[in-house]
Amino acid sequence: MGRLISRIRKLLTGNLEQRLQSEFDECRQKLEHEAALTAYCSASNRQLLEPLNRDGAPIRVGLTMNLANNFFHLANGLRAAGVEADLILYRSAFDNSLLGDPRWEIEEVEVTDLDQLDLGVLSSPIPPHVREIEAEPDNPQYEPHPSGKVLLSSWKNAEKFIACLQQYDILIVSGPSVAFAPFTGKPYITFPFGGDLMVYPFGDDHFARLQAAGWRRANGHIFSGGFETKYADILGLGNYTHIPHYIDTELYRPTEDEKFRRQLLKEHDCDKLFFMPSRHHWPIKCQDRVLQAIANLKDRGRTGFKVLLTTWGDDFGRSCALIKELGIDDYCAFVPTMSKPVLRKYFAAADLVLDQFALGEYGTLTLEAMAMARPVMLHYKFDDAPPILNAATSEQIAEGLEFALDNPQKMVELGKRAREWVVKTHGPDVINKYVAALEATLEGDILPACPPFM
Repeated sequence: MGRLISRIRKLLTGNLEQRLQSEFDECRQKLEHEAALTAYCSASNRQLLEPLNRDGAPIRVGLTMNLANNFFHLANGLRAAGVEADLILYRSAFDNSLLGDPRWEIEEVEVTDLDQLDLGVLSSPIPPHVREIEAEPDNPQYEPHPSGKVLLSSWKNAEKFIACLQQYDILIVSGPSVAFAPFTGKPYITFPFGGDLMVYPFGDDHFARLQAAGWRRANGHIFSGGFETKYADILGLGNYTHIPHYIDTELYRPTEDEKFRRQLLKEHDCDKLFFMPSRHHWPIKCQDRVLQAIANLKDRGRTGFKVLLTTWGDDFGRSCALIKELGIDDYCAFVPTMSKPVLRKYFAAADLVLDQFALGEYGTLTLEAMAMARPVMLHYKFDDAPPILNAATSEQIAEGLEFALDNPQKMVELGKRAREWVVKTHGPDVINKYVAALEATLEGDILPACPPFM
């Protein structure tokens, strides 16, 4: 019996020692990770690089994080200007959205079942200048990189993604890829889309700290809106330039499809079509204000028009409920979630396009519609407003809708001015400014000064 008790004691003691050692190793690993992360982030100053001697060779630029296909179009514009620009998609990590797949710009697709809103609905091949890095993240936690650098090692193929980026002379990055860019050793310029600058860098978790370091280590920053400078100043960023967002004004150009328009008018039993393709997100897109404006027109006895709305977005259910509550079912209709070729057909058929009414700025959707010579209504808060119908409140939106109903010729003229403005401000010539920014960075210079255009 005594021998048995002795063996049990020894076994328990050994297990206890193993558990304590395991806990100690785990604690030590966390402390080493924190120390490495702190050291990395505290030294997050802008990279100083030797000028690159290309011997007349074209610039090779990689673009990552393709929100709403903005970088796909920018890559196309740069390639037309002689730059060897590739789009790199880090699949399942942060480039797994149907709406951010280049084929969404090419195929005619309509999705009525939102459960099918994934890449499986696309069938055409990926364009040749688009590269895909497959990834299956276990969880988005930043861990020590095997080389000693702090990275997302739990994101599968992170090293493969970085190795792909290292093949370029320079990078244009946004979103989570800002955190990866410093580890490539390549010069890079950030080009924020919104939340990546407004939200991602602020916080005390590993993701936020690495994002903030990525912003501060960048060689330069391109801003295309009016919101960025506030957050750039908070982060202490310098060396930024303002360049308008690029729009492919050959792809988005005035077209006529009278057959499709007549089909829509007959289907919806109306004389005028107003189109709001924005996702249902009341805080920014403000479908609630639009629906209130429609109810306002109904109360005034206005008829003969239909507002076409999409079926996706966090507040879609609330919009449906409000339509019922206001009794405006006969004034509203829903269309499927559509790819860009189908969207362009709806733009061409619409008498007025509605975008967003809270942010005070325009986005890609506004510019694409304007490039097709469509009149657009949204809220714009700066002094140099483009040719639009400017509205913010439900009362102002109602006035804009009524103006569109009563003044069809003026709406045509507004659309023509909108097209001219987009071509001049966001068309092919703007690519030269992007090329100049890339060349200046590769020469080790600060970005060329471009004042805010808003």
